[in-house]
Amino acid sequence: MNYKHGSAGSPTYNAWANMKQRCLNLNHPDYTHYGGRGINICNEWLTYENFYANMGECPDGLQLERLDNEKGYCKENCAWTTKQKQMFNRRTFRNNTSKITGVAWHSRDHKWLAYAGNGGCIRLYSGSDFLEACCARKSWEVYGKKAS
Repeated sequence: MNYKHGSAGSPTYNAWANMKQRCLNLNHPDYTHYGGRGINICNEWLTYENFYANMGECPDGLQLERLDNEKGYCKENCAWTTKQKQMFNRRTFRNNTSKITGVAWHSRDHKWLAYAGNGGCIRLYSGSDFLEACCARKSWEVYGKKAS
């Protein structure tokens, strides 16, 4: 049976279609960060109707997010979230010795730094205490502001 769901072009459909492209299309610019490193899509979500049945309509201003970046796309690992919140759910860079996103050792100043924003433009903490740096970063992730 061949039928149309009527959702083509909607934010929900676009999220589903983009997810498939990143994971399945070897020619997609982001394939190496998704399908190329083993991020997959559960078989159920290969059809839009099943994806929609699990996730529902994408609320205005939200995006599809994997809660655990090491796991693939499935009902248990996905949610609709803001772009700002999604920005903090990222893998750590290979050269990050702390293994905590947004926390790094600054060798020139001999200090731990906690930062946020694209390119680390918001400094949340600078000092000798690793745990304080981690707390400042976590506070920013949860509350969107510096720890007091």
